Amino acid sequence: MVEVNKGFGAVLIVVFGFTLLAIIGVTLCSCSALGYIPPERLSYKELSAPYARTQLKISNTLDVLGKIRSPESVWHQRFVARQLLSQSDTVVASSGTSKDGHKTWLNMFAFDEHTMTATRKCFFCVDEKAVITPTKPRRYLIPPRHGLIIDCQVVLESEMLAKPYSTEEARRIEILKNVAQTLRMDMDELAGDVVKDDQAGDMLAIAAMMINQVFEAVLLELDRSPGAAASLSDEQGISFSHITFDKGRIQMVVNNDIVAVKIRMGYPML
Repeated sequence: MVEVNKGFGAVLIVVFGFTLLAIIGVTLCSCSALGYIPPERLSYKELSAPYARTQLKISNTLDVLGKIRSPESVWHQRFVARQLLSQSDTVVASSGTSKDGHKTWLNMFAFDEHTMTATRKCFFCVDEKAVITPTKPRRYLIPPRHGLIIDCQVVLESEMLAKPYSTEEARRIEILKNVAQTLRMDMDELAGDVVKDDQAGDMLAIAAMMINQVFEAVLLELDRSPGAAASLSDEQGISFSHITFDKGRIQMVVNNDIVAVKIRMGYPML
């Protein structure tokens, strides 16, 4: 029979107790976190992959169709309810919805009618239960909420760039109006060619309506405060009000003849 020193035994019991509590604590925290933040399904990076991989003035129609149909763009099929392809003479779009009905997305591309290289691209995604993780330590997790993302790039016409404006703010507002109008025309062109496909037509109609509403809200804000356009190119852009999403932010950056617009509602401007 082995004798154990009582003092040493007491220490062992205390150490074991603390270790057990630590293990239980970590397990509970892990379960809580996993229950609160589900594994990333149909993430922004996955859904916007065709948009991210398309280069304006370089990628052509075959390139874009290949990116849409590539294995990297075949997302977790068990989470996808439907994914549809729509085409017109110069515009192509890939749209989809998640099986839970919470998420709808669209990748849209427009091409020059002579060179058939991409001159415009747009990514749209709306999520009824967007989950945002904290970006800094000691920040609380943000409960699921409505979220909307719009990313777009447009090659500007030379006339737009050469036109004189009274102020830089006026120039930026006019460029933003041009982006909104161009995207609306692309959506209208697609809608006219998918009337026989109710599902594709429904998703395009939803995306078109929401994109138009967002740009209208931004332009209304700039109409009230034109000077705010000076901050459009800032890292966080400018804020605007929206009837459904309450608040949003928009950034617009012009680089040579390409304008890039980023809009976030319910999401941080990353």
